[in-house]
Amino acid sequence: MIDESRQQSHSRLGSSKRFRKSHALLSLATALGLVFGGLVLATPGQADQEAQSHEEGASESGEEATVPAENQDGDSIEEESESPPEDLNEKKPSDGGVCDGLDSGKIDTTGDPESVDIPNAQAPLPAGNVIVQYCVKAGSAQGGTGGPVYVPVNPGETSLTLVYPSGKAISHYSFAYEEVQPDESGDLELVKSLKGGPEDYTGPFTIEYSCSMDDAIGKSGSKEIAAGSSAMVMNIPAGSECVVSEPSLPTPPTGYSFGDPTFVPADPVAIASGETTTVTTENT
Repeated sequence: MIDESRQQSHSRLGSSKRFRKSHALLSLATALGLVFGGLVLATPGQADQEAQSHEEGASESGEEATVPAENQDGDSIEEESESPPEDLNEKKPSDGGVCDGLDSGKIDTTGDPESVDIPNAQAPLPAGNVIVQYCVKAGSAQGGTGGPVYVPVNPGETSLTLVYPSGKAISHYSFAYEEVQPDESGDLELVKSLKGGPEDYTGPFTIEYSCSMDDAIGKSGSKEIAAGSSAMVMNIPAGSECVVSEPSLPTPPTGYSFGDPTFVPADPVAIASGETTTVTTENT
C-alpha cells in the first residue's frame, strides 16, 4: 500500500512539473511574440509619427504648408496679387509730365511767355461761367521744378493772369470752369483809366477792394489791372457795400508823375442781386 501511494504521489508531482514547464514555455513564447509583433507593427507607424512631428514643428514655427492652385488640366497656376485701390478723389496729371486738359483743353504757348492772361482767343470762357481751377507747366520738368502745377480758384473768377511759381516760362496750360449758379449775389467790375501818360504805358496798377455787410468783411482782395482794361469780382453777397482804393502806385514813366487817384462813383457802392456794379479808378 505504501509503495502504491508513493508512486501515485511521484506521478502527480511529475505531472505538475510538466504542466508548470509547459505553462512557462507558453508564457515565454507569448511574450516573445508580443515583443516581436509589437516591433513589426510599430515599424509602419514610424513614418506617420515622423510626419506628425514635422507638422507639429511647422505649426510651432508659424509656417503653413501651401498647395499651388491647379486648373482643370492639373497645371499649376499663379495667383495674382491684388493692387491697392486708387483714390478716385485724388487729382493727378494724366502722365505726370503735362497738364490735364480740364475744360479748356491743353493749350500750348509760343515765345516762352512768363505769364498768360485767360480767357483769350485760344482759350475762351463760355458766357455765364467762372474759372475754378487752372494748371500751368514750365518748359522743362528736369529736377522736379517744371512739372504741372494745379491751382484752385475760389471763388471763381472770369479772368486771371497765369504765372509759373518758380518764374519759369510757361510751355502750356489748361483751366476748368463752372457755370455760375443763380443766387442772392452780384458782381463788382473794377475799371482802370489813365489820362495824360505815354500812349504805350499801361501799368499795371493794383486796385484793392473790400466788401462788407452788417459790419462784417465778406470779400476783400486786390486785382492787377492794366490801364484801359478791367477785372471782375464775382459772387459778392447781395446787400454788401464795397470800397475801392489804390493805396500804392507803380513807378511812373520817365518824365512823368502820377496825381492822386479818383474813383467813380466816389462813395461806397452797394451790390444788388444779379447785377454788376462798376467802379472806375482814374489816374492822371
